[in-house]
Formats: sequence, C-alpha cells, structure tokens
Amino acid sequence: MPVSYQMPSDRREWQHFVRAYLKAIMLLRGFTYQTLSEALSSKLGVEMHADQLRKLIHRGAFKAEFLLQCAVAMGIESLDMPRFESLTERGKR
Repeated sequence: MPVSYQMPSDRREWQHFVRAYLKAIMLLRGFTYQTLSEALSSKLGVEMHADQLRKLIHRGAFKAEFLLQCAVAMGIESLDMPRFESLTERGKR
C-alpha cells in the first residue's frame, strides 16, 4: 500500500526539497563543498570550485544531471526518495 504524504506544491518548495536532499546526502557521507568539488574533479572530470558548488546547491535550481554527478562522485549507487516532510522539518530546526 503506497504511503501518502504531502509533496511540494510549487517550484520554490521543490527547490528547497532538492537542496535539503543533496545537503543531507553530503552530511551523511561526510562531504564538504570542498571535498565534493575534489571528488567531482577526480572521478568525473567536472571542474567546479567549492564556492560555485555552494551557490548552486543553495539555489536548489539545478539539473538532474548535476544531482546524479554529485551522487556518483560521493560513491552513491542508488538514490532513495525521502519524505518531503522529513527534509523540511529538519531544515526548520
């Protein structure tokens, strides 16, 4: 039986959701913007400075391609869809 929960209703909420999702993955994996920058460069040849990453992730408006590149650079083999409420509530604390 599918779980029912509230999903983002507008673009701004989706951006907040994806930003929180990527930052949570970074935190759980022990990545900083600097170490993610280095991993993107060494593993995928994607050159992006830590400050550029910080700004891009903070906006939350990036392509799926970027999200997947970050996941691969951090050694993630599959992405699980988190509950929207769990990410937004955590961000309010």
